[in-house]
Amino acid sequence: MPSALKILQVDDEEDILVISKLALERYGGYAVTTCASSREALTVAAQVQPDLILLDLMMPGLDGHALSNAFTQDAALREVPIVFVTATIAPELRKALLDSGAAGMILKPYTPRELVAQVGAIAQAHPRLRSLAAV
Repeated sequence: MPSALKILQVDDEEDILVISKLALERYGGYAVTTCASSREALTVAAQVQPDLILLDLMMPGLDGHALSNAFTQDAALREVPIVFVTATIAPELRKALLDSGAAGMILKPYTPRELVAQVGAIAQAHPRLRSLAAV
């Protein structure tokens, strides 16, 4: 039986964090830690040591792309796959993020079950996460 995938979700919208955490834990069997700001995420990520990071792209202050860059500067977090979550569907942005090493993108809005299915598909496709995926 695989262990629960540890997910860190960073989003400045509290309602998204609550609903996503509930769905990912209940339907996906994942262990989810949430952060409502990039500043909080910088501290929490080092403590949690997540297997996967779900990162909102558009946040005040340090946006998702800048936060991703900060994570890659941390030796303990450098190899953690990052999935950007965004309402922005511009093809050039999507290509740029995936080309920069993102493990995937999830488009908002999504239903709780869609989120779980997309995280599961990304985890199954990623060599580093495949053995940890609970779905």
